[in-house]
Amino acid sequence: QQFLAPVARFGGGVLSARVRVEERMRTDSNAVQFRLRPQIAFTHPLGHHGARWSISHESMVSTKAEWNHQRGLFRIRNQASLSLPLTRGVDMDLGYLNQVTFGRDGARDAMAHVGMAGVSMRF
Repeated sequence: QQFLAPVARFGGGVLSARVRVEERMRTDSNAVQFRLRPQIAFTHPLGHHGARWSISHESMVSTKAEWNHQRGLFRIRNQASLSLPLTRGVDMDLGYLNQVTFGRDGARDAMAHVGMAGVSMRF
């Protein structure tokens, strides 16, 4: 389940907020893990042809389950992306994702740097 809403408009762009709630289950357990994933994003158009850039921050907070020891604030994601229209209803997206997963029980934090590319279609 998720809720997405614009928060403010400024500088020609839109600041928006999203709250996502997930339930995670496994077939070998009755335990359910709940995740809360709030995100804040700013999107700004580039010209009048549909191109836009955006930045966002997402935090992930979860309950503990017997099969997964992620609990509390366990991961953050920061993302920067550029969306370019290719044709009507088709966009190419390029971006960078920085993800930090916090170590538990003495383990070190892990950081991932991810380049992203994709094509999206609207129907």
